[in-house]
Amino acid sequence: MEIKYEGRKYLNYLLNAFFDVKPGEVKKVFLMQLNIFLTVTTLLIIKPVANALFLAQIGVDKLPYSFVLVAATALLLSRFYSKKLINRSLSNVIKVTLLVSAFALIVFSVLLQLNLLESWVLYLFYIGVAIFGLLTTSQFWILSNLVFNTREAKRLFGIVGAGAIAGGIFGGYLTTVLAPLVSVENMLFVAAFILFVNVKLNRMIWVRYVNQLNTYQHQKRVVQESKHPIQLIRQSKHLTYLALIIGLGVIVSKLVDFQFSALASRSIYDPDELAAFFGLWFSNFNVISLLIQLLITRRVVGIYGVGSSLFVLPAFILFSTSLLFIFPILAVAILLKTCDVSIKQSINKAATELLALPIPSGIKSQTKSFIDVFVDTAATGISGLLLIFVVNGMNLSTTAVNILIVMVVLVWFYIARKVRIEYISAFKQKLIRQDGKNGKSSIDFSNESVIQGLKKVLEKGTEKQKLFILKKIEQLKDIRFATQVLPLLESENIQIRIEALRCMYFMPMIFDESLLIKYLQDKNIEVRQLTFDILLRYSTEGRVRFIQRFLQNEDPLVSSAALVGLSIEARDNAEMKRVFQLNSLIRDKIDYLKIIVDQEELIAYKSMILRSIGHANVEEFYPFINQSIEIKTDKTIVNEAIKAAGFTLNATFVPVLVSLLCKDEYKDTACQSLAHFGPAIFKDLLIYYEDPSVNSEIKQSIPKVAEYISSPASVDFLLMLIKKEDSLFCINVLNSLNQLRINSPHLLVNKKTVIRMITEEASLFQDILSVLYTQQKMILSDADHELNKKKIELKSELIRQLEFKMDQILESIFKLLGLRYPPEEIGTVYENIQSKSQEQRYAAIEFIENILDNDLKKILIPIIEIAALDKLTDEVVKSMQLKKLNEIECFDLLLNYGDKDIIQSVSAIVNISLKEEALESLIKKYSLF
Repeated sequence: MEIKYEGRKYLNYLLNAFFDVKPGEVKKVFLMQLNIFLTVTTLLIIKPVANALFLAQIGVDKLPYSFVLVAATALLLSRFYSKKLINRSLSNVIKVTLLVSAFALIVFSVLLQLNLLESWVLYLFYIGVAIFGLLTTSQFWILSNLVFNTREAKRLFGIVGAGAIAGGIFGGYLTTVLAPLVSVENMLFVAAFILFVNVKLNRMIWVRYVNQLNTYQHQKRVVQESKHPIQLIRQSKHLTYLALIIGLGVIVSKLVDFQFSALASRSIYDPDELAAFFGLWFSNFNVISLLIQLLITRRVVGIYGVGSSLFVLPAFILFSTSLLFIFPILAVAILLKTCDVSIKQSINKAATELLALPIPSGIKSQTKSFIDVFVDTAATGISGLLLIFVVNGMNLSTTAVNILIVMVVLVWFYIARKVRIEYISAFKQKLIRQDGKNGKSSIDFSNESVIQGLKKVLEKGTEKQKLFILKKIEQLKDIRFATQVLPLLESENIQIRIEALRCMYFMPMIFDESLLIKYLQDKNIEVRQLTFDILLRYSTEGRVRFIQRFLQNEDPLVSSAALVGLSIEARDNAEMKRVFQLNSLIRDKIDYLKIIVDQEELIAYKSMILRSIGHANVEEFYPFINQSIEIKTDKTIVNEAIKAAGFTLNATFVPVLVSLLCKDEYKDTACQSLAHFGPAIFKDLLIYYEDPSVNSEIKQSIPKVAEYISSPASVDFLLMLIKKEDSLFCINVLNSLNQLRINSPHLLVNKKTVIRMITEEASLFQDILSVLYTQQKMILSDADHELNKKKIELKSELIRQLEFKMDQILESIFKLLGLRYPPEEIGTVYENIQSKSQEQRYAAIEFIENILDNDLKKILIPIIEIAALDKLTDEVVKSMQLKKLNEIECFDLLLNYGDKDIIQSVSAIVNISLKEEALESLIKKYSLF
């Protein structure tokens, strides 16, 4: 037993040292690696078999038709598949996909061996293999996002993905060995058996790692779309070029695949030998790709930059295709295919991922899978149509396909050049925007690679520019920036220090522990926490020993920082909690609070303990969080306790956090803490809003929670609240919607919805304006009658209320415009419309007239012009063509409006006018008394 324990301990040490796999994560990583390994192994068994049988039995000249059929089937299936994924559990969808695929392979094998419907079966088999590859890999990465939290995913997706490379190598070589021995048809039984094993494996993963997630955790790990990715791509020139360059790469890849398949089928006639050949080279391509990735990719991308790296793949394809013109033999076709597959999966993939760096993360997450799947599928269909036209339609030889490859590659070069320019421009514009100036950037990007430009920003840029670049570098995880990031740890700007530390977390340690140790005593809690995270990640003495060393440090700030770091690492890791006896450590720290005399030290120490409890999510210490909130001895402690409640993602804290929304000093922290629960919190918040017993101040603060949740669900939730009657509340919601748009520009509201809402507000503005004008005229006519003095006072009050409501409606209109146009610009226009300076008001009208669409311009400009006037005149009313209303019609309209204050004022006027028979219908209609 001792030997077994020591062996496992040593294995954990090696995995931690080389791959950053912590105790308790080994089994999870292994199961997910095995999952993708089996999936890709299956694909690399059936793909060579499908290719070999299709080419041997049907012929290479029909291959283009299969490309088109694959694209058409994938596009049709994706719509059906998306609906099923929404309405059913991912676990069931994965299970059905694997089982259907396994039984289909068995059926195909039997039909092929019996020579039944051979042509149809081969077409269906070829298409099915392509669809299988798309579906299963997509499902795997969706499952991975549920199994691993964000922190784990950043560390472990690399090693998990290595399972796919291993499966690609193993599956192909297995096919090479077995195909000549058992025949290609029987290889399908082997693949089906692997899929049945994978069904059990997926079930095990789901039960162990997904079922334990609560509603909040589950929804936080699922990417939601705000609008269709095609719209997002069309709105961004950078995304359009990115999609084009990926699409062109797929077209060329399919043309290369055709050449490779054509020359292979001409040289090898036996299906079993052809399957073995494909299996061998598909594996070889993976091996070569891995070697290039490990030995060459970083150097090429690092030295020549993203823009130049984009030309490597098309250049090698152009060179290989030129050789194929001279030597149309299988060896050159292998070289061409090797360049296509190996460089695409290494250098080109790295360059493409870096190319997406300037794209906001929200848009990137929504469009990446669409580009990977839809663009790939559409490009496959286009390549099929091109081949049908060139090879079959024009009856040309494969030499013509070489010419076609060269033509597409030349277009590829052109788009690569355009996308390089756009890439540099995107960064330049971002930096100018971050600097808050309209002038030129102080950094010249035109004479150097973007990477060098980023380094210069970190050395000489403004604080805003540095913050922007640091956030982007965090995504790169590249050691090349460490030299520039390290000095920023000394910045006086706390946010820069924090962002610099976040970057260092994903860079290999190139400095010793002593350089960072001092930041464990920093006054800022975030700095202390992040510093420990980095020290822990890159420790060479082993995690257990390292954490224990810092937990025993004499400085309470250092030991408490170690406790927070341990809590974060062990949150979803029961084994780590057990190994470090986390509950006992927290308990000891709480006991230590009793002997701390210095108040400042007590606050700092207690804050770290609260964070530890929140991140570790240990229910035993929930009362400590509640007590810290209830006692309210110190604002810092209460705010830390509120944050800790949010970190737990536990439903028991939701009522506590909601109750704090009416406390001004804790409102913002409570909103952010509730936002930490993710989109699932909206269901709870809606219940509170609809509860009549809930404090109105709490209801007023509910929309602010959505400002901190960058999700389409936030937009939907706020639009739902806008439908409520209280106009003041509506403005509150619109403020939150505008702020959400500023924080997350990719979250757009449907254009038709915005225009409809603006039109409704504009119509209401005009109606109230008609009533206002009528009432003003009536006051003048009633002024001569002493008996109407009370009525005049009431009507004057009503007029003040109407003017106030018109101001509210105008503000609502501008807030709605902020959902259609840049909210910062619209906000500036609104401020100028309210200005006392007539010149500023007219300038604002001129500006907004130039940016509004024609459909909105006709509706809004007259209203805005009236709002800018000091006085309402007969000429203005006449030009507006307002409704002419009598007193009854005015009251009817206002009572129907539903505003409580206005109804009260109208009721008071009606009350002193009971003798007027014309008002009796209103009294009955609206039950005024």
